[in-house]
Amino acid sequence: MSIPVASRTQTQSSSELAAKTEDDGSSATCRSSNHLKPPDGGWRAWSVVGGAWRNASARLWTDDALHLQNIPADITIARRMQRNWGFCHLAAVAHAALSVIPGWFNRRRGTAFGILATGSSVGGVVFSLVVGRLSARLSFGWAIRVCALLILFLMAIAFCTIKTTQPPSPRPFSLKHFCTPLTETRFLNLAVGLFLFTFGFYIPLNYIAAEATFGGAPAHWATYLVPILNATRIGSGLISDKVGKYNVFIIVCYLTSIFSLGLWTATKTAGTRIAFATLFGLFSGAYVTLLPALVHQISPQPEIGLRLGLVYLGCSVGGLTTNPIAGTLLESRVGWQGAKIFGGLMCFFGTSFVLAARWSQSRSLTAVI
Repeated sequence: MSIPVASRTQTQSSSELAAKTEDDGSSATCRSSNHLKPPDGGWRAWSVVGGAWRNASARLWTDDALHLQNIPADITIARRMQRNWGFCHLAAVAHAALSVIPGWFNRRRGTAFGILATGSSVGGVVFSLVVGRLSARLSFGWAIRVCALLILFLMAIAFCTIKTTQPPSPRPFSLKHFCTPLTETRFLNLAVGLFLFTFGFYIPLNYIAAEATFGGAPAHWATYLVPILNATRIGSGLISDKVGKYNVFIIVCYLTSIFSLGLWTATKTAGTRIAFATLFGLFSGAYVTLLPALVHQISPQPEIGLRLGLVYLGCSVGGLTTNPIAGTLLESRVGWQGAKIFGGLMCFFGTSFVLAARWSQSRSLTAVI
């Protein structure tokens, strides 16, 4: 039985159209898949890291540089303004820079965050020295103006380089949606752990120079302990991609608590204080380096910004209340030893909650988590 030519032509046209549609659909799916898959490298991806690096180096001057000015560190207005500005900048600028990294990196995400964290180390060292030197030669006001101009330059570069791989998807605010991540056990453990660790992280950072001066060290020498602490705040992110982000954080932060409880409480000489600043900066750097990566690992991509915001909200409360609590301890009978022990215990308990978050993902001790 023969098929009419018109019918064959129509059948062929339909088949070709269906094949073309299928090919176009496959191509579109492929393009969409490629668009959503992080490139894990390339000039554009690393330029985003470079912009975020400049952002981080600009942010740290609020946390570290002003420690050199001998501002009363308990509940003074100046210290509160410093902290409030630092966390406002973190929420409005730094948080956005951190949130775009997962869109560019997956397999090398820990390395990307590790490189980004070195910006905070460089910023902490450079701005601390700049403020200290210029305050002595010019004035504190002109030192801050010079820092502000430098920050403006760095932020302009960050503005031009930081881009996202996906367009934003705004949604109306919902209290239920805002609180939903807190109903997940592993996220709640992580958030509580990082909140507690914040106290143990900021007490040495805020008081290490004052404690050295109280112990008899020259003031000009004690001010270099903060740059030493900042300069060693690297390394954790670079090995976390192979060992596991949670594994690295838990190990080095338990060591941080040991150094706070065992070494800082026994410091008597300049050598032990330098050793503590070096070791504390090296191991506690995981708090700065891996915090965003820990949140990203247990969060769906559309909710990374929300969950990072929740974690930093808790950490900001810890950062704002650390100095009043530590100042109260210093004025009590426990004195410096009480403040040091409190910081070490907060590091220990905070890391234990992060361990619980890791345990909920895998109970295998050898798993790369």
